[in-house]
Amino acid sequence: YASPTLIVSPPDKSISGVEEVDSFSLDQDALSKLSKAALIMGVSDFVIEASSKERVIKTCNTKNKSSNVFSVTQKIKSGSEYTVVVNNDNLKIIPNDYNLVVGKIKGTTLVQFVSDSVKYWISAEA
Repeated sequence: YASPTLIVSPPDKSISGVEEVDSFSLDQDALSKLSKAALIMGVSDFVIEASSKERVIKTCNTKNKSSNVFSVTQKIKSGSEYTVVVNNDNLKIIPNDYNLVVGKIKGTTLVQFVSDSVKYWISAEA
């Protein structure tokens, strides 16, 4: 038994007013490979770069252009160009298949990871 005041739970409010920039799927295998590569290479960033023809999800160190990079590329038919950087320390998520939604709210870029059982909102660094 634990007092309800000792248990930390998410607020009942949901995030609203998010302008969706892009959405796509990332399976557990790709996410696992990216996470393992980040640990092995000792890099600090999870990056999503999109152009009109492809989306590259990679792990690297954005502050060191000569750092090692591991990436997963997805071909797309069309889309907007953007770059989102999330610190790997903020990616403490349950291994699963996710639908990712990149969005903006009040000048802040957010990445939403959605699976059948959980939903995470993670703020981007850049």
